Amino acid sequence: MRVLIFSLEAVEHSQSQLRLLGPASYLPKEEFEFIWAPSVKAILSLSTLPDIVIFHRNYYRLTEMKKIIKFCRKRDIPTVMEFDDYVLEVPTAYASHNYYESIKDDLKAIFKQVDALIVTNERIKEAYRRYNPNIFLLPNLIDEKIWKKPVLQKKGVDDKIIIGYAGAQSHAYDFENVISAIQYILSKYKDRIILRFIGYQPIEFSNLPNFEHIPMINSYKKYASALLNSDFSFALAPLKKDIVTKYKSNIKYLEYSACGYPGIYSAVEPYADSIKNKETGLLVSNSSEDWIAAMEEMIKDATLRKTIAQNAYNDVRQNYSMNSGAVQCKNVLEQIAHSRTNKKRYSLVPLFSYGPYMLYAALRKMLGL
Repeated sequence: MRVLIFSLEAVEHSQSQLRLLGPASYLPKEEFEFIWAPSVKAILSLSTLPDIVIFHRNYYRLTEMKKIIKFCRKRDIPTVMEFDDYVLEVPTAYASHNYYESIKDDLKAIFKQVDALIVTNERIKEAYRRYNPNIFLLPNLIDEKIWKKPVLQKKGVDDKIIIGYAGAQSHAYDFENVISAIQYILSKYKDRIILRFIGYQPIEFSNLPNFEHIPMINSYKKYASALLNSDFSFALAPLKKDIVTKYKSNIKYLEYSACGYPGIYSAVEPYADSIKNKETGLLVSNSSEDWIAAMEEMIKDATLRKTIAQNAYNDVRQNYSMNSGAVQCKNVLEQIAHSRTNKKRYSLVPLFSYGPYMLYAALRKMLGL
């Protein structure tokens, strides 16, 4: 089965690895071939047409997507839209609000035109069902080849408490009520605390001597390595409750727990659905007072940190393994592929329809260029 993935994401980026290439690496290579395509020309350059075309988090080349859908329909090739966000009601507080509002109608049309949708959780599935009833669920999972088993619950540096966070700069929105809580903790515990953030750099802490910042790492494998070696005593995962976060996944819980880090999480859907309070994490409201109380509890109680770390680690390894989830991925791809006949997989129509590009690609392949 040849699966062509039309995406603007680099292959090494987190979403590429999490959503498609990671699960693909667990599928039998003699049964599946995955081709990463950054443009419409990539599909036209193939000497053999794919069995499935997947649009991966691609909201910026809608015109090309429409061309590919039309191309595939004529050749009975199933098309799939894959994503892990709800982008039809982005709040005005988000920087991306105006853009998504401008393409909303086009996106709805594409959702209806593709043969299937692949999403990460039941909430997104229900939200998009009105546009396309043929929806498949593939949750985010942890790739054991990347998230190698760490030494659980390290002690930190000279018995200091390392409070950590890993996430993009866009999550400043989620930290609005948490910044003041961290400032209180820093003032109360002074030299005992080290802040170690990967990616997001709060301007309130950037000049503090006990704030350590690691710039965001685009390669998911290198990011995983940096997080595994960050030695957090506990990690933070604030998330504001709004129409977008309601549909998000629990990726931070998966990553922190795979590292053996206990975490404090906002008590909103993606975390409240999967975390047992005080067993696999601390769930708190988004008030500054609750974040202070939770951080103090983690600082004072080493036994609690160790217990949560071990429980969460076991939970993720047992229930969110990409190795075991690969069977589900295989089944979904096979169901989608068989939804159309694919009688014209070996058609030479692209050559005559689009000029010499396909012939040029074939000649380069023959010459080893």
